[in-house]
Amino acid sequence: MRVSADRFSPDFCEWGIRHAQVYLDGREVEHCCLADEERGYVIVFPVDGAGCFLLEGDAIVTQLRFGEVKILLRERAA
Repeated sequence: MRVSADRFSPDFCEWGIRHAQVYLDGREVEHCCLADEERGYVIVFPVDGAGCFLLEGDAIVTQLRFGEVKILLRERAA
């Protein structure tokens, strides 16, 4: 499975990205904007000690991390 927070991505699912729990090598990943179980990577927005996103100029920094990825989607309420 692959989920993306990018509205222009074919893997975008607003409900899914808001309710997905993403794990990389058994640890939950925060601030994840893309997760791919098959290819084994996530893209995250890293934060500083105060919890603010890191910037490079005017752009938010992203990090590509590789490992065993697991995406869990919570059940939709009926």
